[in-house]
Amino acid sequence: MSDLDPQILSLLQQLIDRQAMMEHRIALLLDHAQQVPRFFSPGDAKHLLDLESLLAPATPLGATFVRVGGDNDGGYVMVDRGLNDTSVYNFGIGAEVTWDQAMADRGNTIYQFDHTIEEPPPVVGKTVFQRLGLGAITADGFVSLGDALRRNGDQDRDDLVLNIDIEGGEWDILPTFDEKDMTPFSQIVIELHNLLAWVHDIDFRDRVMCSLDVLNQTHQIVHVHANNYGGRGVAGSVMSYDVLEATLLRRADWKFVAHRDTLPLALDRPNAPHRDEFSLGNWGRGELLGASHGT
Repeated sequence: MSDLDPQILSLLQQLIDRQAMMEHRIALLLDHAQQVPRFFSPGDAKHLLDLESLLAPATPLGATFVRVGGDNDGGYVMVDRGLNDTSVYNFGIGAEVTWDQAMADRGNTIYQFDHTIEEPPPVVGKTVFQRLGLGAITADGFVSLGDALRRNGDQDRDDLVLNIDIEGGEWDILPTFDEKDMTPFSQIVIELHNLLAWVHDIDFRDRVMCSLDVLNQTHQIVHVHANNYGGRGVAGSVMSYDVLEATLLRRADWKFVAHRDTLPLALDRPNAPHRDEFSLGNWGRGELLGASHGT
């Protein structure tokens, strides 16, 4: 390369610079396209409102919320009770471990599961990683929730914490959970994906309903946050979101009332810091307060 004519070198560098600029512009255009809402017909508003009602949070009496993890993607709003000196099960690690680190800093043992990576980024503290995905049964690189608990002798505990972020696989796995698999967990955080498919995909609606039925048997949603890496959908005056982060508490431990907060909370942060935060407004309050749904 150094033996080439300087003029040729200059032209090559210009081409490289132009290619880099074009790649940057394409990335910006793709990012902008992801932020443009998906528009449904006004008649689909009822479907979005039905979904909103199913995912409406309730307020746990006497609870204090706290942010656990990073300021952006990987951080969650949780209830500041039972988060110390216990065992944590995290399914779906990827490259983001600020939540794991924050939980390890609280004196917890973190059991990490992810079949899509060789190993997770390092965490200071006690962690146990297994290259396994969360599955309906234990086979072929997957482990069921119940078997994961039994392998560690945790099946009879009542103080565990669970995190599930498996990129849409939750709708196939959640319906397979037994009540005895769920009751050991005092608190759950979960990312719910592809929610806008609810509008037109009847089979997907059935899977979501089955999944939420399982969660609702033992736990109550107490907080939701829209992940701005996902998209938005608009039907008439109603807006909904493709990816939600939900925090749930075990029903047996708390009393709940209808929530009154406007979402997001002050503790919430945009997952993608370069994009505007999604506003849920009066999410889930319509049938309780006669207020308008989603803003």
